[in-house]
Amino acid sequence: MLTLILAFNVLASAFAFPSLHDRFYVPAPPIEPAKEIQADVTTAASRDAVVVSGSVVDLRDATPAEGIVVRLDGRTDFPVRRVARPDVLCAMEATLLQTGFESSIPMAALVTGRHEVAVFVKTPWSAKSIDTGVRSTFRVP
Repeated sequence: MLTLILAFNVLASAFAFPSLHDRFYVPAPPIEPAKEIQADVTTAASRDAVVVSGSVVDLRDATPAEGIVVRLDGRTDFPVRRVARPDVLCAMEATLLQTGFESSIPMAALVTGRHEVAVFVKTPWSAKSIDTGVRSTFRVP
């Protein structure tokens, strides 16, 4: 009888182990790259240009993003210049002072109507530009 119980226990464990292993030891699902980026963007129009500004922080490394691109209407990329963002510095570490950016889009490059700017970043851990998901819209009269 003891042999039968022992054999049943071994057999049950052999069939249950793969099921338990798959249930409790599966790898964590991958995080979308954009969720590891904290970004904000605003637009302000003047007579000569639309100024796009904001900040981008790489949360994975707790550093400013390596490269930032402002994309107009999903087609045209505009360069940015880095600016200090003391408000981000206060909320985070001292290394994050240069998380801000500004870009200027000349009115001559815009047609009348609604436009959208998106922020893309380059990081050391991603081979391609990452869409942060941050958008701002504006209208040219």
